[in-house]
Amino acid sequence: MGRVPELQLFGAKDMSEAQLLSSVLFALRRLPHVHAMRLNSGMTVVQTGTSRRMIKGCEPGTPDILCLLRDGRCVWLELKSDRGKVSATQAAWHAMAANMGHTVHVVRSIADAMKVIT
Repeated sequence: MGRVPELQLFGAKDMSEAQLLSSVLFALRRLPHVHAMRLNSGMTVVQTGTSRRMIKGCEPGTPDILCLLRDGRCVWLELKSDRGKVSATQAAWHAMAANMGHTVHVVRSIADAMKVIT
């Protein structure tokens, strides 16, 4: 694993999901056998001057990160803070993925993510 601040390896205590997401992506992207992608869901409004566009991301409930591993596996990661809970929409997406033979891993730290991909 690349060099990552040790404090962040032990969990998400007092770390927001956004901070956890950045930390996990930072760690994963330093591994030569992993291609980690951030997946955004929902809609975003982009305004340029007087022009406005709606950009649609992934469908609601999609996990935060998709990792493509050199061994051929796809690993889905849902990041949650120490007290974060999976929403009903996310749980439904996880169940749909399970019906198709995939597993979504809920991770709360860099260490959790590393355990899943090794």
